[in-house]
Amino acid sequence: MIRLRIFAAIIVGGICLAGPANAQFGFPFRADSGIDPATADLTAIRTDPELEAILEKAERFKQDDNFRVATQLLQAVLERSGDALYSDDGQIYYSLVRQVEQRLSELPPEGLSAYRVNADAEAKALIARGKSGNEIAALNQVVSKYFISSVGDDAAARLGSLYLERYDFVGARRMFEKAIRHPDSDLDASSLLAKIALCDLFLGDMAAAESNVAKSLNENPELRAAQLVAKKIISIKDGDAQLAERKVAVVSGVKMPLGSADRYNVSLPVNARMHCEELVSAFQYYYEPKTRYRRPSDTRGIVLGGEAAFGNPVSGTRNGIETRLVSGWKENRWRPAGMLLFASGQAFFETAQDLVSLNTKDIPIDTSLSLSGKLSAELTGWRSVWTNRFEIDHATMTRQTIERQFGGRGLSSNVKKRAAGPVQPSSVPEVQLYGDQIAAQMSIVDNVLYSIEGDADDGVVSRRIQVQRNTNWGQGYTRSRSNRLVAYDLDKQGTVRWQLPVQFAAQQNRPGPDEAFDAIDEEATGFLAEGGAMGAPVGFGDSILVPINRGGAIWVYALDPRNGGKTIWKSFLCEEPSTGATAWSPINLSIDGSDVFVSCGLGVIFVLDASTGQVRIARRYQRGGTEDRFFRENGWGGLYKKVFNAGWSSDTVIPWGRQLVCLSSDAKRIESIDRETGQLVWEQAFDPISRRLDYLIGVKNGILYAGGPETVAAISLDSGRLLWGGDPVFRGDVSYGKGMLTADGIYVPAGNRILRFALMPDEPETMIKPLDDIKVDLGGAPVGNLFSDGQRIWVHGGNRIYALEVKQK
Repeated sequence: MIRLRIFAAIIVGGICLAGPANAQFGFPFRADSGIDPATADLTAIRTDPELEAILEKAERFKQDDNFRVATQLLQAVLERSGDALYSDDGQIYYSLVRQVEQRLSELPPEGLSAYRVNADAEAKALIARGKSGNEIAALNQVVSKYFISSVGDDAAARLGSLYLERYDFVGARRMFEKAIRHPDSDLDASSLLAKIALCDLFLGDMAAAESNVAKSLNENPELRAAQLVAKKIISIKDGDAQLAERKVAVVSGVKMPLGSADRYNVSLPVNARMHCEELVSAFQYYYEPKTRYRRPSDTRGIVLGGEAAFGNPVSGTRNGIETRLVSGWKENRWRPAGMLLFASGQAFFETAQDLVSLNTKDIPIDTSLSLSGKLSAELTGWRSVWTNRFEIDHATMTRQTIERQFGGRGLSSNVKKRAAGPVQPSSVPEVQLYGDQIAAQMSIVDNVLYSIEGDADDGVVSRRIQVQRNTNWGQGYTRSRSNRLVAYDLDKQGTVRWQLPVQFAAQQNRPGPDEAFDAIDEEATGFLAEGGAMGAPVGFGDSILVPINRGGAIWVYALDPRNGGKTIWKSFLCEEPSTGATAWSPINLSIDGSDVFVSCGLGVIFVLDASTGQVRIARRYQRGGTEDRFFRENGWGGLYKKVFNAGWSSDTVIPWGRQLVCLSSDAKRIESIDRETGQLVWEQAFDPISRRLDYLIGVKNGILYAGGPETVAAISLDSGRLLWGGDPVFRGDVSYGKGMLTADGIYVPAGNRILRFALMPDEPETMIKPLDDIKVDLGGAPVGNLFSDGQRIWVHGGNRIYALEVKQK
């Protein structure tokens, strides 16, 4: 009878583990129990009721003292859990692995023995393989799949030591604590506690350091490591030493959005000569914006230098489309969507159709010197070998369809009155230059430039720069994307290494945009086959990590840059809720130590293991959208959609010690959460200034600097307290671009000026005054996004790139 029960349990368990087929996810997922995401504006988070049922089945076998079957079922859940999460409150979610480990750790000695028959052998084999290969990856597998084995504590302690050597204090602390919690660890607890106290010191948590070193000395008063930590604590209290710095920003260039993978965005310093009364454009590189390109020369770069690059001569270089663009830019308080990267003496930026590098060191300082034809040619380092097609994203295209159908002529005055919030860019040039930040994303990792681009130009002489799509009645606008991620080798003058998805490479030479092609099997090839990048990649070890949108679902992919971008791992995060999302907000992945952090702009923050992609924690936050009047008033299929236009311009998470400071495109506030537990630490709401602060300038010395159309503000990362700013400080002007943070202050564009503010005024107050008020002559255009190459200030103004210099008298 017992044998029959075991056999039946294994069969039933196998059926439950297999589950119904699901082509996209491998197993079905559901939203929270009792909550309908379609009506509650909740993002569907992957949980797995079948695996949870097997956990309960294993619990029943454990209660019957049938430990062999119970542990087999528990290990099977560990093997199949993947990205599955669970939650006790519907707000904070944890990896299902955590729940299985808890069940295993509660087994009696005979249960542990039954579990370790197979688990020990697997764990020891992984450890052995790791010693001759990637030790961190092997230890991660042991800790995630076989932690309750007899060597799980050793693996966690060793992994913690490796993290400590890499200055990953949060990851090291997590592993040391995990080793202590092992059910029958034979490790020296006092030594682990001393290491935890050391991590606490580096994380700036004095109270935790004191508590843990006291526990360590209580276990072993003679432990030298604990004595040294205790002595350091006394020195700090007596004022003879200081707490360790939490973060030292090393700036070697501008290589990605917000500066680096931790998103602190401390830019290269600006030469002191920039602190003057008036700056002018000593150099311009521009292209004429068009709605249709007929010849290759339509997007050629045009260079203006010396006295021809500023003042009245510039106005004669603007065509009618650009004149209207500049007018709409100022009238509607837009910002340029583009960015500049700097590395190895070059500046990189995207034009309407390609990628360009400039040799910045060759640009003369003396603005009275006009650029000769020879010098103009030498300034351009290289351009990408092909042009690519910019396409309006699905959400914007659907929105425009509704506006044309019910508003008559695009954004008519009638539509403007009904639209929720300010008027957004609508035409193709407007969206490309002042709206769609995702399409403008670039980053440089290990001297490879990664660019998000449209489909390659098919060589047709006359073509539009967008592909028209049909929008069905009742179809909501989603954030789904279809684009290419292209890798350019900077050591080889921009030679293309590879591009993804791989299906685009198969279509590169096809004669027309609508020709059928054979879909590529992603699972068979190991390469990304569909979808689009939602942000520029960041580097981690020998891989790059990139957020991918596949049909509205957000994933994170780890790619091998040396193997054609082959997928190392991929992790599903969530689906877009029916109420929608911000269409143009990029997802800026952040990395600190061994963790990667993601805010998708969909009401959830995620913490993943950067080595494996396993989701450790997911936390919901309150979204801040307003009802979309187009859908309500025009009855577009009865759908209920929202407009998220009062949040942040990009979805960014800033790691700060054990905190994660979260800025999301669908929230009107900043939230700080504990990266280990997901619990709220503090929040800062911006009523009534929610529309005035909407982008991150940077982080320095524990202070977050944010900007908006009328103000800048400084916020303490420890407490969320507003230190200064928040009121209009631009002397009646409006900021039409993004500012930058350097070691000597904050530079903010305001109208046709640049204002420099102190990082922390001597007497902090809301009505701060600028240290410098610099007039800027760009030939009639407002000052756009600011950048520094370490010598001069650069401006991205949509279709024009400016290098500023002191006006010669």
